[in-house]
Amino acid sequence: MPIIFRDSYIFRYGESLELGALGCRWGIKDYDIKLLTLNIFIFLASVPVVLVIGLLNNEYLPALLTKNDKVLHFGVFGIESVLFLNCFSKFKATIKPPHLSSFTVNYLHIFLVFCILFGAIGSEFLQNFINPKRSFDYFDMICNCTGSSLGYSLFKFFKQNRR
Repeated sequence: MPIIFRDSYIFRYGESLELGALGCRWGIKDYDIKLLTLNIFIFLASVPVVLVIGLLNNEYLPALLTKNDKVLHFGVFGIESVLFLNCFSKFKATIKPPHLSSFTVNYLHIFLVFCILFGAIGSEFLQNFINPKRSFDYFDMICNCTGSSLGYSLFKFFKQNRR
């Protein structure tokens, strides 16, 4: 019987790979990524719960949550950042953009793009389009970014002390 779910998936590439887009050549020199299956499932299971709670109208939520809105933003984005980053046991890629020096992409870069840019900031912009009763709030965005940053710091601290 074949194994459908493995505990992890490893992606390694040690030679130059060129990706052409709009006439530009981006080179990926090498990458070493290890994804943990159980952690991916836990993160993916948490996302719909957070989205439903985050996009509901405030009258459906208990008063305890709506009065402590900023603490809730801080905590949820911190937890979601840790869950997202825990999906990667290993993440390192070297990229060569056209006409520039190559650079290495690691945990910090995926955190900045996915947790801060898309999650913490993007969610504030999108919530008004999805639910017109919800509105953009700079303080929510600051709490989202601060919570995500604390989540990243905790992730790095425990990852370094695990070794």
